[in-house]
Amino acid sequence: MTTPTPNTTSATSADAIRAPKIEDREAFEGQLRKALNSHAVDAIMDCLGKFGPMGLREPTNRGATPLLQAAQANSLECARLLLPFSDTNAGLPTNGETALIVAARNGVAPLVSLLLPVSDPNRKSTFGMTALMHAARLDSPECLNILMPASDAKAQNKEGRTALMAAAISGSPECVRALLPASDIDARDNLGRTALMLAAEMAESGLPNVQALLSHGNPDINLTDDNGDTALAHAVSGKGDVRIVEALLPGSDISIRNHNRNSAFEFAMAARNHACVDAMSEKADRDAVERAFRMFGAEGMPRYAARLEAQELRVESGLPTRDAADDHAQMSEVSQKRHPSRI
Repeated sequence: MTTPTPNTTSATSADAIRAPKIEDREAFEGQLRKALNSHAVDAIMDCLGKFGPMGLREPTNRGATPLLQAAQANSLECARLLLPFSDTNAGLPTNGETALIVAARNGVAPLVSLLLPVSDPNRKSTFGMTALMHAARLDSPECLNILMPASDAKAQNKEGRTALMAAAISGSPECVRALLPASDIDARDNLGRTALMLAAEMAESGLPNVQALLSHGNPDINLTDDNGDTALAHAVSGKGDVRIVEALLPGSDISIRNHNRNSAFEFAMAARNHACVDAMSEKADRDAVERAFRMFGAEGMPRYAARLEAQELRVESGLPTRDAADDHAQMSEVSQKRHPSRI
């Protein structure tokens, strides 16, 4: 549809610039809502002819300007028509979101493209959210790429979270990779958590983002949050995904304890996450691993059981081990538990 060009000459006349009279307002707003909901540009032109540009500039009795309502309705053509008569940085009364933020939150890339040149891309809602943060949270790479050149990727919301953190929690690896060059990968939120920590605690859904952060960024994997917990500790808490643990393990210092003196290994034991315990067993303290093995057994810790079996065979064959005496004593105890017939 070809958008009609507003008559700028008539906009200077007294009749054109008047706002709707009180008695006209209800009819005006009803007509405007209907036009926006049906994406009817002609009906908006009719409003313009009846009430003039000022009627389109002012908030309705619901508090939102017509442009904001057009953004809420995802109406590109209506927004295009309303743009010359609108304050693009006006915010919704409920949350302070501008039309650009609304468009990004809804993932409407053409509307974001229309509004960005005449909007403040770093304007925040009352919750401190920018359009870029919403695009990252929504997992909208198209909107993200439109906004990136004009936006401050390091901006933080009221929780201290950046767009990269939003992507790490609920976005895609594509969004994470797009944001990394302009972001501080080790930035912390109000609780001291980094994007890597936040992705790690998302369990299965966080795995692709953990992999993206590790392979395309250079995060400090052993940073701790305000409680002293590392990304590895976040990964094993709760349900925990063993694949995330495996991704983090090579660079992780498994001996780090939080302010309550708990390690990631002990978190996994407390959560009875035997798969994560088994994955960490090669780097964990021997006494802690033995306690875990008594708890979960060979069925719960097959990797560790296999290593014990291999060590036992080496001892039985007379081959050297790193600590033959200790290993033999340990293997004998395990062997008696696993093979009672040998006792």
